Amino acid sequence: MPRIVANCENEVLSIMHRSLFEYGWHVRAKVFDGLIIEPGEFGSSVSEALGIAEKACLAQGWNIRLIEKPLKDTHDKIMPSLDISQRAIEALMKKRGNSMYSGSYSVYA
Repeated sequence: MPRIVANCENEVLSIMHRSLFEYGWHVRAKVFDGLIIEPGEFGSSVSEALGIAEKACLAQGWNIRLIEKPLKDTHDKIMPSLDISQRAIEALMKKRGNSMYSGSYSVYA
């Protein structure tokens, strides 16, 4: 039974990941039963993004309700290690003459 639950949970997380990415959010990590996401440059709210993910899940047969889990008052701050990593990648891409982002910009919630 635990394997079935884990498979179902992973399917829902995959649907959420794809829909959030397509909506312009950065999915930074899968953490147990959720995702760490960051908003993109389009300025949508967390509630809008979660609504999009819920609709995508419903379209695949999963009637679920998503909630935001605060990260002990840090959910509005960029995670330092991610910020440093992102700046390093951007500097490398700039040095190579490439843009890190083409098309839509992804983020974490």
